[in-house]
Amino acid sequence: MTVYRTLGHLLLLCGLMASSAVTAQELQRPGPADRSTRIETQILLLDLDEISGAGQQFTASLVLSYRWHDTRLAGKWTESTLVPLSEVWHPGLLIVNQKFALSGLDNVVSVDPDGGVNYIQRLWGNFSQRMYLREFPMDSHDLEVTVVTTRFEVGELEFTEYEGSPSGLSDNLSITDWKINSFSAEAFEYQPTTNTPPIPAFRLRFSVTREADYYLLKMVLPLMLIVGMSWLVFWIEPTEGGTQISVAVTSMLTLVAYQFLVSDLLPPVSYMTRLDGFILAATLIVFALLIEVIVTARLAATNRLNLARRIDIVCRMAFPIAFVILLGIGFVFD
Repeated sequence: MTVYRTLGHLLLLCGLMASSAVTAQELQRPGPADRSTRIETQILLLDLDEISGAGQQFTASLVLSYRWHDTRLAGKWTESTLVPLSEVWHPGLLIVNQKFALSGLDNVVSVDPDGGVNYIQRLWGNFSQRMYLREFPMDSHDLEVTVVTTRFEVGELEFTEYEGSPSGLSDNLSITDWKINSFSAEAFEYQPTTNTPPIPAFRLRFSVTREADYYLLKMVLPLMLIVGMSWLVFWIEPTEGGTQISVAVTSMLTLVAYQFLVSDLLPPVSYMTRLDGFILAATLIVFALLIEVIVTARLAATNRLNLARRIDIVCRMAFPIAFVILLGIGFVFD
């Protein structure tokens, strides 16, 4: 029993020593201590599946390639050899805005005879992105994928563009309701908060613009027709108050239903979007129309039918003009 206990202690001690050695190797970066270690980086956006304003995120498929040189591995193999990532030095890379991602490749690196190390990984998942949606549905955003090192500071490690093969986007993306305007890739210093020191980082940034035609055809145009339909009450005799009120109330309920639909497309923001401005303008017009119908119906019921008719005639022009003015304030102009 004593022999087994002693053997167990020896194995535990060897494990701790091996763990300490691995940790020391991970922290000991390659190259001279007075010069930073260079990490060549390439980020390829293979596909863009979805951009969600409500979720403040986008779903994408990426290929990330890294290359660095470690002279300690030179001559260890006579040809390029696949080695587990955990068995060589690596900079401890992290995508800071990654929410959820699935890896498509094993965590292995290819080590060249001269000590060059190549690491490639494919990811598919969700990446967080804060979006300012004031211009919705005619909004534009800058989306980015940001890679940082978790082990080294500025001056110890630097990211550079992948030599001879820059970052970029695929020519055929799945997304249909957004247009890609431009993209860029750059190394920079990432600072999570004002109280933390900056760390080396690399990002792929691309600008996107929402295709507003869907919302204009599916939401704005039908709502304009609904508002126009509500104006038919001005051509109905004030004595038909029940019919007038029925048309006005139906229009109001339809606008409320559209408001709930829009709220599902956006996060609970504290500001109004362009589409909110349009729906608010339409709602105010229909509500004012409902008040006008009640007034003219009351006038007709108290033997002032001619006055009620004159009010309807004036409103035939006043309401469309007021609607155009409200649209200009809430939807067309900033």
